Amino acid sequence: MTDSGTGSPGDLFFDQQVQLADGRRVTWDVAMAQAQPIPQGQPTDPAAGDGLPPGARMMALVVPGTRYQEVELREVGVLAGGSLVAVGLAGIAVRRRRPG
Repeated sequence: MTDSGTGSPGDLFFDQQVQLADGRRVTWDVAMAQAQPIPQGQPTDPAAGDGLPPGARMMALVVPGTRYQEVELREVGVLAGGSLVAVGLAGIAVRRRRPG
């Protein structure tokens, strides 16, 4: 998780939350329910934290680009294992249904 923005170039951004002054992470909707109303007509910049509760800041949830190889290897392992299980179950089903 990184402060504001969407992390470094090459990171995989998947969500953005608001960290309140007490340390809790909440969704944008929950943070806005706790925020002070902004006077009508006053320009705001949500990326700069305008309109957030006092002491709150935006947090980006990202997968760092440096961890891509680790994540890829884990996913390949899970998919390969699932494929082997499916091939094994198919082999069992074919053997049981063949006559003789």
